[in-house]
Amino acid sequence: MQKDGWDKWLIIAKIISLVLIPLILGIAGFFINKQIAHANINQEYVRLAISILTSKQDKELREWAVKIINNYSPEKLTKEVQEGLSTGEINFPHVTSTGIIQHYMSTEKILKNP
Repeated sequence: MQKDGWDKWLIIAKIISLVLIPLILGIAGFFINKQIAHANINQEYVRLAISILTSKQDKELREWAVKIINNYSPEKLTKEVQEGLSTGEINFPHVTSTGIIQHYMSTEKILKNP
């Protein structure tokens, strides 16, 4: 049986899809991994900034840490808070994620049954 134009296009489309689908998925995966890596680097900068603000450091280093916190925060710090953190007049609380969980678990509100 002789193949018509539609059959030929179907074969060509299958071949193209076999090549393009993995290529598109690979490119998409690359960009997604790049974004995740960038977010992880930003998270590490914030952790470093928090560790600087929770310890006694010089003003220039504290100013850098405040800029990092302010840059990655959805809610920007006021000028007064930025200045207070930079000079050390305002202390940044040292809180770990387990500390937050323990604090909330110890409150009556969470321990009460609904």
